[in-house]
Amino acid sequence: MKDGFYRCQAADGARAYNCSGEYERVLELLARERRGLVVDVGCWSGAFLRLALREGFTALGLDGDPGLNECQEVPVRQARFDRPLQLDDGSADHVVCLQTVEHVENPFLLVRELARIVRPGGLVVVSTPNILEYWTRLRFLITGFHEACPRPHRAHDGVRFFHHINLIEYPRLAYAFEVAGLDVETVCTNRYRKSAAWAGAVLYLLTRLWTPRALRDEDDPLQRERNKIHLARMVGPTLLLGRTLIMTGRKRSARFEAAP
Repeated sequence: MKDGFYRCQAADGARAYNCSGEYERVLELLARERRGLVVDVGCWSGAFLRLALREGFTALGLDGDPGLNECQEVPVRQARFDRPLQLDDGSADHVVCLQTVEHVENPFLLVRELARIVRPGGLVVVSTPNILEYWTRLRFLITGFHEACPRPHRAHDGVRFFHHINLIEYPRLAYAFEVAGLDVETVCTNRYRKSAAWAGAVLYLLTRLWTPRALRDEDDPLQRERNKIHLARMVGPTLLLGRTLIMTGRKRSARFEAAP
């Protein structure tokens, strides 16, 4: 069953409200890490944590509605993502937050909380709709709406959590990671889109010309070096053609404080 951006499909007997191939890609990223406690923030049915258990991890889920959990072997606690999470600092070995950050009123607060509850050296994995891919850029240019937010939200229905109220693009998510004390390690996707490739055939030359221009006026030497990495990613196939943005960050031992 399709519902706009996501696909509701079975994952080992539990509904997985995600994008095709996303859980498999995230498991590949976690498979490189030492086994320990994985906390899934916004776990919904618990389907991803069931897969993580089979890979040798222990698991804990947090969700606004624990009643959605369909995996009895996965413990799930209720949580509000617009306030501090009720977990101790550094209590998780790794944290995943899949297709959740775009639903919250303050995504920067949520990313800070993900960084707080993971141990130093632990991995944080966040996924969100990739609004930099060409097809959704073209749709936004013509209609004023991204594909992951194709029409105005219904404010009167009282159901806010399921709306994409804060779509966040790669540069802002990378910034949220950095100021929270997470070093960005991997930027990848679940799959490439054919429709994005068709749009890219028209737009790619403009992307290669104008994206460097947008970054060239930076006068801070350290940021200029970081922008070289950002530029390579922003003109690469992951962000231009990828359906979902999947980003990993490694927690530093000391949090980076931005200069005032």
